[in-house]
Amino acid sequence: MPMKTKLHKIIIIAVVIITTAIISVTGCLERAFVFFGLKRLPDSTDAVRFVDVGQGDCTLVQSDGAVMLIDTGDSGHAIALCNYIRSLGFEKIDRVIITHPHSDHLGGLETICKRMQVDSVYITTIPPSDLSDREAFDGFKESYSGEIVSLAEMDDFRFGGFEVNTVLFDEYAADENDRSAVISLRFGEYGFLVTGDISKNDANINQSADVLKIAHHGSETGTSVKLLSAVKPDYAVISVGADNSYGHPSDEVLSRLKGSGVKIYRTDCNGTVSFLPGDGMKIITEY
Repeated sequence: MPMKTKLHKIIIIAVVIITTAIISVTGCLERAFVFFGLKRLPDSTDAVRFVDVGQGDCTLVQSDGAVMLIDTGDSGHAIALCNYIRSLGFEKIDRVIITHPHSDHLGGLETICKRMQVDSVYITTIPPSDLSDREAFDGFKESYSGEIVSLAEMDDFRFGGFEVNTVLFDEYAADENDRSAVISLRFGEYGFLVTGDISKNDANINQSADVLKIAHHGSETGTSVKLLSAVKPDYAVISVGADNSYGHPSDEVLSRLKGSGVKIYRTDCNGTVSFLPGDGMKIITEY
């Protein structure tokens, strides 16, 4: 056998041995990090978590070892949100859906994308009119190098055990809140409806759900009688900051929910509220 051929075989064998050793050592190191509490494995729970981000919105969906966000809250809660995601064992975010580009839904996105790997972001192409909202919108667009998909072009998709689809999206509504994408999440027999800040347009929603994320932090402009009649939720979650200056949630909305027999959770009172549909809809609060 020629010397060159022998040398090539030796090199190939050496590379295989070294590669195998690295993989073995890396696996041992990862197990050691987990054992000593230096690293967490991704939380394997199927869950929809309405994260406490103060006077803002953020819904975290996790399934099959992956995580997705619907809205990110404001910039002031972005670092805490990253820490929370990492506490669940996740080092990257597969998808982010921004229901509409107001800073209390979008503001944390730029920081999150800088601190964590984010594979793709679904967001409207139409910039907001308010200056602070526009700064958050432009700041993200200028700094993010991953995949950006127009929200209008988002197809239905499966995320682990969840079916995700857009129930309503009017990108050109006169009221920017009514440009909110309404997102449906279904896990087996259980349904969730995430409504952004939708107000007048909520009369166009005709889909039932077990859990309704109340629009616009419980503002009196949303959560109509017609919406509640269509959705027929068992549970409502209001993402709202404690002692906020807007008077959210409104007494009118609270009265409407109670009159419909809906169990109410609030992030200002209950902290992050997690629903585990794979566990018979177990509910966990983290205040």
